[in-house]
Amino acid sequence: MVNLTLKQKVFLLTLIPLIAILGIVMFVANMQLRVVGEHQIEAFRAELLESKHNEVKSYVELALSSIEHIYDHSYAGDQAGQEKALEILTELSYGKGGGRLYICLSI
Repeated sequence: MVNLTLKQKVFLLTLIPLIAILGIVMFVANMQLRVVGEHQIEAFRAELLESKHNEVKSYVELALSSIEHIYDHSYAGDQAGQEKALEILTELSYGKGGGRLYICLSI
């Protein structure tokens, strides 16, 4: 076996616990960063979903307000009013890419 001097033994006795503590601290810090990162991703995802929900809601409100005057001044089954409203709605676009609203017509 290797004979170590007293100085070397003291050095090893201080170095080994220091390395162990450093490893534990790094592990705990890594786990905390991972948890915080996951929470931030979930918060961002929820915020983005809420933003898109509000955006779609405002586009639908815009579409409804653009044909509201036709709806208010027509009667049930008014074919001319329906055609005018459909014409207005097909001309609507939103966003920078010229997105379209898809409307389901029910009888």
